[in-house]
Amino acid sequence: MKISVDVRGFDAVQKKLAGLQAGIKDQVLAAAINKTAAKAQTEVNRAIREEYLVKADEFRNSMSLRKANKGNIEAVIDIFRKKKKRGRSAN
Repeated sequence: MKISVDVRGFDAVQKKLAGLQAGIKDQVLAAAINKTAAKAQTEVNRAIREEYLVKADEFRNSMSLRKANKGNIEAVIDIFRKKKKRGRSAN
C-alpha cells in the first residue's frame, strides 16, 4: 500500500510563519499537523478496507493518533499499538 502526501505552497507558508513568534508558530504548526494526521488516519482506514476484508470500526479501534503539541511538533499514527488491541488479523 502506498499513501502520498502532496505539499503545495509550502514556501509561501514558511514565509508567513517566519513573521510569527516562536510559541504561536509552534501552536499553528501543531494544529495543522494534527488536522493532516486525522485526515491521513481516515485515508489509511479507507485504503485498508479496500485491500482487506475488515470492518471499518474493527480497524479504526486498532488505530491511535498521538497528536502534536507546542512542545512536540510531531503526530504519530499507531496501528495495532498494543497486543490487547490486536484482535484478529487484518487480512
